[in-house]
This record gives sequence, C-alpha cells and structure tokens, in this order.
Amino acid sequence: VRAYGNAARDALAVLPRERHILKATIGLELPYTFFEQIQRILARHEAEIQEQTFGADVTLYVRLPVDNLPALTAEISELTAGRVLPVRLDSDG
Repeated sequence: VRAYGNAARDALAVLPRERHILKATIGLELPYTFFEQIQRILARHEAEIQEQTFGADVTLYVRLPVDNLPALTAEISELTAGRVLPVRLDSDG
C-alpha cells in the first residue's frame, strides 16, 4: 500500500497546478455613450465579454472573478451616476 501511496504522491507532484477562480456572470445594459469607458473598466477587473448586443442600448453578458465584482460594480456606478448597475445572472452566489 505504501508503494502505491508513494507512486500517487510522485505522480501528483509533477502535474501542473492551477488556482481555481470562482467566476460570476453578469448582465449590463448601457447607453452607447458609456460603452468604451465600461469596456476599459471590464478589462481592469479581468472581465470577459461573452456576448454583446447593439440595439437601442448596448447589452453585455460578462464573466469575471467573483472577488472583482464589488469593485467593478462601484466603478460602473460611479461612472454612470448609478444609471448602470451589473445584474448577477448566475446562481453561484
């Protein structure tokens, strides 16, 4: 049994390791006038646009690390004077 345990430990030791980051999915609906600025905010918070629709307003579906959501929300709210706020779309939190 010890030989198998040592073999498993040795095999696990050489595997690459990744940190698992919890992600949130949010939706944003915003006027075109804020689009470029909000894209820059999203990039600063490691957010990835999954889908975007251009109609009367811009609609974005975005994934980002859960830990970045409060700061992103605050920055977007400040930029838009509270007119644009992310809506959490997933059920993970």
